Amino acid sequence: LALAFRFAPVLPVLAAALVMGSSPGASVFALSTVQDQSDLDLSTAFVISGFLAADDLNFPVNSRIDTVTVWLTDTVVNNNGILDGFSGSLSWAIYTDTDPGPGYIAYSGTDTTPELIDTGLQSNAGYDVFRVRIDLDGRPIVGPARVYLAIHEGAWGSVGDGSSIHWLTSSAISGSGAYVTGDEVNPTPAEWLVSNYDAAFVVESDPHLWYGGYLDTS
Repeated sequence: LALAFRFAPVLPVLAAALVMGSSPGASVFALSTVQDQSDLDLSTAFVISGFLAADDLNFPVNSRIDTVTVWLTDTVVNNNGILDGFSGSLSWAIYTDTDPGPGYIAYSGTDTTPELIDTGLQSNAGYDVFRVRIDLDGRPIVGPARVYLAIHEGAWGSVGDGSSIHWLTSSAISGSGAYVTGDEVNPTPAEWLVSNYDAAFVVESDPHLWYGGYLDTS
């Protein structure tokens, strides 16, 4: 079972993280980067069509997640500026931590209008590389703890549509390696397998801190 690809492919559960409520509405403040793993490895990627991949987020304080940026490829050898086969929707979930690995879903959602930008890069196998930015519904607030961010092509909870979209890895592991599973609908903690790679992503947040539901604007 190959859940991650090294162009060619390679394969890519209980201490609950504190996960707090969502904040209402969008931020009126400029966003700041709270976790940056954007050092791309163009040789390896996780399959997120028909599978799930999840990587750990580690926040020392309560943090609101507004946007996530990931780098995706198709599996067509060309340079046509199109993410071939992409459904147009990218979904996500925040999982609690089972120490180690993803536990149970705290939040999930689907962005049906993600921002896609052709980076002009090609993977080592010759696939187009796109930077894709999604907004997280409800702007979930997590921490201070480790949680897991899962990404899936298509609507959350949907099965694969036959396309082949991959999430590029980063060049170094930060925290734990990413986890993968072939159950794209409702995996149990035991169904997640740890990989030897980390996913490439950037998480942006409202820079103001939340404590017990109260906004600290100091």
